[in-house]
Amino acid sequence: MNLNLIRGLALGATGIALSLAVMPAKAQGTGDIHLQGTRGAVCTIVVHESGQYATLPFTNGAHNDVSVGSVDQDCNRLAGYKLWISSANCVVGSGAQLKGAIVSPEQVHYTVKFDNPNTAGAGDVDFTGLLATVCNLAPVAGTIARDVSNYKVPTETSDVFISYTVPGTLGADTYTDVLTINMVLN
Repeated sequence: MNLNLIRGLALGATGIALSLAVMPAKAQGTGDIHLQGTRGAVCTIVVHESGQYATLPFTNGAHNDVSVGSVDQDCNRLAGYKLWISSANCVVGSGAQLKGAIVSPEQVHYTVKFDNPNTAGAGDVDFTGLLATVCNLAPVAGTIARDVSNYKVPTETSDVFISYTVPGTLGADTYTDVLTINMVLN
């Protein structure tokens, strides 16, 4: 092959490459990337038995605000939630009761109090007299222990107490009940 021809082709190719490198790029359109992420509600409760839940004082007379437990709450949902309480031995009209284990058991009626944290907007009202006569297995007045709205609860604890009166004629027995605390999202 002719050396001049090879040099000419090489110079021509170099010229084309240089002219392409200097030419401005032209946009062929634009596009968007839409970013989105979704986090669902993460709302939990942890119920702790504490205080005198297993050794309730049963001397004659009134026993007010006896500590029986606490409820830790976390909820990232701004719409909030309700805590409601039910009793295994609740009788409509009579309310919650500690029942004796003997056949034809006697009972001791009691009410529940939730001492809620004092957090602005987080349902900081204490609820007293719960389960006095209402036994619904749904969140209704008389069973609602906390009502949170327009607030995300980072980590808070409500203390649980019961109040009852032991009559002097109460028979010797072991008296029991089970409280169940539920969380329902608003």
